[in-house]
Amino acid sequence: MGGAPVDEAVSTLLLEAMAPAAIDAALAVQQEITQRVGQAAALRSTQLQRARYEAELARRRYLKVDPDNRLVADALEADWNARLRDLDALQREHERQNEADRSLLDEPAQERIRALTADFPRIWNDERTGAVERKRMLGLLTEDVTLLVDDEVNIHIRVASVASGCTRGLISSR
Repeated sequence: MGGAPVDEAVSTLLLEAMAPAAIDAALAVQQEITQRVGQAAALRSTQLQRARYEAELARRRYLKVDPDNRLVADALEADWNARLRDLDALQREHERQNEADRSLLDEPAQERIRALTADFPRIWNDERTGAVERKRMLGLLTEDVTLLVDDEVNIHIRVASVASGCTRGLISSR
């Protein structure tokens, strides 16, 4: 039996399996994005708190130095200024990243995720989608594909986003 009928049957089964799982996949992607954005924001917030603490510590050291000891005062002032520059750069990066994160969670981004799940059959069947890209998509979307050959060929596909197991298809061998 040639590979073309098997490829066609696998494509059909994958598209059938993805239809009910598409919404679940879109929701899972949105939840993952939300979770990762939250984790990144918490990490950035911790870094910002640490930078504020270090800048405040450098300020207190500078204020405690004896003004007659100019070399020490100059070094402590330089350290304080460096900490303030680091804090300012970190705050700007934190604000920029928060803005970028908000764009990941806004309604247009969520619509694009939903649209991708709805467009999957169109993308899969597009003549510009090559065999390599289809294989990559198949690899990402399936746990495994099994072919059992007797009088007919049984194809079993376990879709990764569907927790309930196998989708089956039969094609006749020739």
